[in-house]
Amino acid sequence: MSVLLNLMIKIVLMVGLGWGLKKRKVINDELQKGISNLLMTAVLPFNIIASSCQELTKESLYGTIFVAVFSIIYYIGTLLVMTVMSRHLCADNRLTFWVFKCNCSTAAGV
Repeated sequence: MSVLLNLMIKIVLMVGLGWGLKKRKVINDELQKGISNLLMTAVLPFNIIASSCQELTKESLYGTIFVAVFSIIYYIGTLLVMTVMSRHLCADNRLTFWVFKCNCSTAAGV
């Protein structure tokens, strides 16, 4: 758990540093785009892999299964809620894309 906490602290510090540098106009839009691309394509995936290099215990296995089951239930629940909401909000189904978008962003968050 401490590896994950360390990773989260690093990410918060990097975001804070980037915000501060952008606020002081040290970083322009082009440099910000390049740094964001580097972080998303190289640094973040390697940090996720590094944080998963832990000994497999019964407790961590149960935790992983719990999160997976909860995520599936949550995704199905939001899909149902968004479908019902879209039918009540718009009769001609123009909000179908909105429902899809909400569910994709929810799934990404889980």
